[in-house]
Amino acid sequence: MDSANSAIKGEKKPVIIDEEILDKEAKELGEYAEKQYKYNALWRPVVGGLLFGLGGAIVVMAAVFGWTYHLLGQGYLTMFFGMLIGFTMLYIGIGMTS
Repeated sequence: MDSANSAIKGEKKPVIIDEEILDKEAKELGEYAEKQYKYNALWRPVVGGLLFGLGGAIVVMAAVFGWTYHLLGQGYLTMFFGMLIGFTMLYIGIGMTS
């Protein structure tokens, strides 16, 4: 009984790798990597810093307003979701700047 792979294996042809092709691909990858590095070097710290600042501000506001609502007897829900969103933004900002 022949498997499906046996027919394919019989039809394989040798692949010749040319040095010119490898050099061209390496050059293209190098240019792409340089563009990505320049982009990330500029925007990652900017976006990370903004997220870090906004996340920290949201955490502080959530703590203040959440505690105020708790003292007024209106529950913890605002503080919980504010802290969740704020800390998420804060940690993403830290990750982008480091």
